[in-house]
Amino acid sequence: MDYDIKLANFSGPLELLLDLVRSKNINILDIDLVDLATQYVKIIQILKEKNIQIAGEYLVIASTLVHLKSKILLLPSKEEKLKPEDEKDRLEFLALLYDYQQIKNIANMLKEQQEHRNDYFEKNTSDYSDFRRAPDPSQLDGHSSVHNLYKVLKLMFDRTKAKNLIKIKTQQVQVTADEQSLWLKNLLKNENEIDFEYLFSLPTMKHFVITMISMLEMAKKQLLHLKQEQQFSKISIFRGGYDEN
Repeated sequence: MDYDIKLANFSGPLELLLDLVRSKNINILDIDLVDLATQYVKIIQILKEKNIQIAGEYLVIASTLVHLKSKILLLPSKEEKLKPEDEKDRLEFLALLYDYQQIKNIANMLKEQQEHRNDYFEKNTSDYSDFRRAPDPSQLDGHSSVHNLYKVLKLMFDRTKAKNLIKIKTQQVQVTADEQSLWLKNLLKNENEIDFEYLFSLPTMKHFVITMISMLEMAKKQLLHLKQEQQFSKISIFRGGYDEN
């Protein structure tokens, strides 16, 4: 394997891990954690030998992988199962990686919307029947997984409301995920409920994409909740648990 890795090409350790998983062309939940840990730690070691500064979050993931690898290698045989607490750690780590992949999928979907917005044009009437999906019982109850959020949001973007994105201006602005997380927190301090479609009124496409990513990260951490009473009904955003100071 080519270990010529540049950390600047990755947004963090989870993206680096996803890249390693993709190179194996295998489902995240089927990945060999021992092999993944070996490759990841090898990359970290090479970067340290080159005196490349490594962010603490990369080292945290490395230590987590080494811990899981040691537990797996200590098993008497491949047929043996991990202790319940170790198996829980393994599944939680894979779930973290899987959820991050779903967030990346949503981000990529939004970027595709941006890249193809110039292919759309306004006309008086449109037939969207070809884009209608079969009924899906999925709904948001305020504690939905990132996987469910992804499915519901994708349905929404495939429907007619997504054409509101076309009206968002495209101009260069500097905005960060932290800034938009704070913006969402401030909104929720003053409002008990925010209509999800309010996000479509953001001034630029970059604002929208960054805010979406921030919102999903906050939902994952239960800092806000998204609710949808039934399929295709409006999505509402509610404040979760966080320090208001």
